[in-house]
Amino acid sequence: MKENIDHILSFELSGKFAHFRKYYTNTSALSYIIPPKTVLMGIISSILKIPRNEYYELFTSENENCISISVKISEGCEVKKTTHSMNNLKLEYWKLVNFDIKGKTTHSPTKTEILTAKNYSNIRYIVFVGYGSSNKFVDDLIAKLRERDFGFGVYLGQRQFIGNIEALNIYSPNSIKFLEESKYLSTICTQENFVNCNFANNDFNIVQERMPIGFETFTEPGSEVLLRKPYPPKNIYFEKMGRLIEGKFKNCYKISQDNQDEYVSFF
Repeated sequence: MKENIDHILSFELSGKFAHFRKYYTNTSALSYIIPPKTVLMGIISSILKIPRNEYYELFTSENENCISISVKISEGCEVKKTTHSMNNLKLEYWKLVNFDIKGKTTHSPTKTEILTAKNYSNIRYIVFVGYGSSNKFVDDLIAKLRERDFGFGVYLGQRQFIGNIEALNIYSPNSIKFLEESKYLSTICTQENFVNCNFANNDFNIVQERMPIGFETFTEPGSEVLLRKPYPPKNIYFEKMGRLIEGKFKNCYKISQDNQDEYVSFF
């Protein structure tokens, strides 16, 4: 079914290092290769300076002014994982500085997967944002990106991994075409829209990940504190090197600019 999208913009999200923690990890902090929808929601809301727990509805399909998101690895960027032992400080870490308690009680060593790019160049993702013409939040987002005003800041999963945004593209409505069924795919794709893929092509490296897709807010009885709980995760498919893949995919948007086509499927 066609979503309420008649405008699409894209930008390049990059950085030296990243870590997008898998929600089901326990003793070791494993990382997704691409940023999940929840991370991208946080980045956009951080730029717009929308407080935590107050932006989730903006990205839900039930909202008339919904912002839809998709992402792909920038073509030619080879993302790799390395494992490091990191000491995560506890809330009482300041006591270590004052020598009040032994250091072993202020930190916990954790095996953590860190993302880097081949040859230690920048990791690069292309983020797509779909929206309706009446959405004023995206007008503000475009203005901030043009001015390089990143609000609260852009981080690739953790605060120590600072990100950058550039290469803003805004696609005109006449360059956007909704496809109920597409032969090609450029971005991630949820399981319900992924019908099949031409796996006979050995150049493809399709990855399947189970990812969080958003949150809903609630309050406990007798409390005014806004809490959140995740929606059920979804299976997500994508090409590991950002290459265009062939197959059968539902509910995509074909966007064209400078004789180059992208086939976008939103989370």
